[in-house]
Amino acid sequence: MFEFTQEAVVADEKRTDLRLHPRSMQGYATVELKRETWSISELEAALHDQLVGQYLLHEKCRVGCLLICQRVQKQWRNPEGGKMWGLQEVVVHLQTQANDLMSRNPDLLVSVKGIDYS
Repeated sequence: MFEFTQEAVVADEKRTDLRLHPRSMQGYATVELKRETWSISELEAALHDQLVGQYLLHEKCRVGCLLICQRVQKQWRNPEGGKMWGLQEVVVHLQTQANDLMSRNPDLLVSVKGIDYS
């Protein structure tokens, strides 16, 4: 069983988009929602600074997800040059960064997902 809450205060008076409370665990997980209107650099900042740098600092929150919701088809400029990226390439790019963050902070579990509902 799970309970969901929205906009709950966490570390430094910051508010997450969604919190997932599994009844079988002491802590909770946070989900940070972003739209396709965000650039790759803004999504990277959301992952590093907001999700990991703020929300996952709370002692009861060590699990988080950056969820990119795409209502309109979009292509992002590849930060390394080359062809434009779709949602799946952006998710892979950000998950690679999340994996690096987890390797440096083994008590964290961070996932990046994308939902295309265009």
